[in-house]
Amino acid sequence: MTPAIDLIPAGVHATRRRRDRRQIYVAVVLITVFVLGAAGLHTMRRAHQVRRLVVQADKLRAETDVLNRTSTALTAELEQTRRILQEAERLRQGHRWSRLLSFLAERVPDSVLLVLVATDPSEPGRARASRRAANPKESDPGEGDLGPRAIAIRGYALEHQDQAAFLGSLKEQQVFDSVSLLHSKREPFLNGEGIAFTLTCHW
Repeated sequence: MTPAIDLIPAGVHATRRRRDRRQIYVAVVLITVFVLGAAGLHTMRRAHQVRRLVVQADKLRAETDVLNRTSTALTAELEQTRRILQEAERLRQGHRWSRLLSFLAERVPDSVLLVLVATDPSEPGRARASRRAANPKESDPGEGDLGPRAIAIRGYALEHQDQAAFLGSLKEQQVFDSVSLLHSKREPFLNGEGIAFTLTCHW
């Protein structure tokens, strides 16, 4: 077997080896740059998505705060409305003072001015306690004695006939068992004079 003889000079082989190493180095650099570039682009996209999500989260958080404040305000308003309705219902089911005052307002002539509408006595519970203290054997009041049984009305009228008209109007409606005139006297009133009167209405 004849041995192979390499006729290419050693310098050419060295040049080829250097060229091959350069090509491999360039290929490695290009692959590294490509990988790093792709990773950077992916990171930039993710960063942009994260920033957008953060902005959306901040917006949702602000809207949630507004809704919470609105809900708190509405809850407070609903609670206040509920208390008002409960108080109105209590008054309606109790002595119905609002109806009574409305009734009186509808019967008052333009020539009559009311200055006081009060229960008689003004503190019925204390009056009953005083009677029981004076007479310990007195039995407890029944259900019908739990509230006041009369009201006192004080006011001014221009003339006696105006006062009489108001008194007659209250009697005609038959809302009260009795309407009594306790006091009637001409007195100074505003820039002139008027008829000061006091009525007691029992039911």
